Amino acid sequence: MSPIKPIIGISTNEITNFGGRQVSHSTGLRYVNAVAKFTNGIPILIPSYINNDDLDQLLKKLGICRGIQEMNVAYGGTLYYRVHLLPEKNDHRMPREDDVTIKEIFKLRHRIDFTKNGYFYNLINKENCMVNSLHGQAINA
Repeated sequence: MSPIKPIIGISTNEITNFGGRQVSHSTGLRYVNAVAKFTNGIPILIPSYINNDDLDQLLKKLGICRGIQEMNVAYGGTLYYRVHLLPEKNDHRMPREDDVTIKEIFKLRHRIDFTKNGYFYNLINKENCMVNSLHGQAINA
């Protein structure tokens, strides 16, 4: 029997297609590919609308990036709406110029440090790594 892999949920956005006749849940292929390539997890798309019972079950699983922010709010927490406006915080928003390349948008931008002997520290056996960031919000409390 093969080992049980973690399920890594990827949040989706709603898009309208077919001339407004169908609403779909969508995410970038690069997010699915990143989970498949760089983790030992199974990527699963999470619809933007989900009933409360199912949401409660999902919130008991791993949440990172936008997922951890949504979990925080679902449990009564708050967000910093514009992190880049706070003192001593970096601007993690995506570059939006018309001529910006995909490579520039997703390049590694800053270092994150892992808690010694924490989940990610043990997972990749490193104290830190470089990551990209494309968000304007973050957990407050």
